[in-house]
Amino acid sequence: MAMLKLANVSFGGTSAIVTSTALIVGFSAAAASVPPMIAGLLILGVADNITDSLSIHVYQESERLKARPAFPATLSNFATRLAISLTFVLLVLSLPAAYA
Repeated sequence: MAMLKLANVSFGGTSAIVTSTALIVGFSAAAASVPPMIAGLLILGVADNITDSLSIHVYQESERLKARPAFPATLSNFATRLAISLTFVLLVLSLPAAYA
């Protein structure tokens, strides 16, 4: 089994944390309730995640990396971002609405 490269996981992780935090702060400033926050985080966790992962894949292929190393990088970035986005969803669900 191939090991995950820290660069792939760290890029996906930091990007998901910053984007999810910004989304929550924005919804909070707009006095949005919990359901729109969760919907926004889920949309972010999938749609934005797909675009970033695909961008990484296209970049790696344009650098003429073989498809074999580029594909695991794409998958590890996608999985990391999705896991962190879902963690934020769990935090919003578990906290009282005033703190979310």
